[in-house]
Amino acid sequence: MISPSEHPQEAQRLRALHGLGLLDSAAEARFDRLTRIAMTLFEAPYAFFSLVDAKRQWFKSKQGLTIKETPRDLSFCGHTLLQEDGLLVVPDALEDDRFRDNPLVLAQPGIRFYAGHVIRAKNGLPVGSLCVCDAQPRQPTAAQLGALHDLAATLEDLLAATETSLVDELTGVYNRRGLLLQGPVSLEFSARTGRPLCALVFDLTDFKAINDSFGHSQGDQALRLFVQGLQSFTRSTDVLGRLGGDEFALLLSDAFEVQARALVRSLERQLRQLAEEQRLCHGIHFDAGLVQYDPRVHDSLQDLLAEADGLMYECKRAKQ
Repeated sequence: MISPSEHPQEAQRLRALHGLGLLDSAAEARFDRLTRIAMTLFEAPYAFFSLVDAKRQWFKSKQGLTIKETPRDLSFCGHTLLQEDGLLVVPDALEDDRFRDNPLVLAQPGIRFYAGHVIRAKNGLPVGSLCVCDAQPRQPTAAQLGALHDLAATLEDLLAATETSLVDELTGVYNRRGLLLQGPVSLEFSARTGRPLCALVFDLTDFKAINDSFGHSQGDQALRLFVQGLQSFTRSTDVLGRLGGDEFALLLSDAFEVQARALVRSLERQLRQLAEEQRLCHGIHFDAGLVQYDPRVHDSLQDLLAEADGLMYECKRAKQ
């Protein structure tokens, strides 16, 4: 068996995947309709829409399968992500060195035939695939592969609509709706595993003065550079969103309060450097509130963010 390699832009790819807010979410009719159509067109017993995470393949929609995910190392879809034309067809897995001794071939579901088409996010990076499988070897027709391509394009349109509704157009991070949708997933994971998580709320200092004195284009640039600086310290598992105006929130996973405070200090230095490099006529400064998540204290994401927001305003008042 040959495990799939990482994508050349793996970090950016994972950021795009997590930005969709679909991992570990409930089944949705809009995706299930497409996998049912794919299964019917190929007259295949299995069809699924797979999202390829860092270490696993997770099925957002599945027909004929009972499992929710598999290790990425075993996935056919991990190989599909790397196809230049976006299509992977395996007529008989037992005759393919990549898959002949794969447990998914030798045991349940006993895959012999596989056809998968890559699914890309709006930024063009692959996040998963639309696939059909059979326990019998077979050769798909050109018409079937053409239909799979069309279904994949439709699925990408659905993802683009999802991204548009959840992402802030100016900065490219979650908007408030996206943050409130994805944030609880991070809290639930922290509570279940005992791994630390910190919430930070940021507010740009004198942002109104930048708009008034230098124009809204300079204000927009300040927001984008702030996000650029912050993203240089975040990972694909962190959740960053724009709450509105000049206020942002970050859920920092696997981090205690001391590590979050170190990030804030590093961000201050990074923003000074970015302002110098861009030759801005103003600096980019901020106030921040920081809270470490405690499931015994914080009943919801809103509770956690409200506490961090209050501390941020305390910080702001202390400077006046």
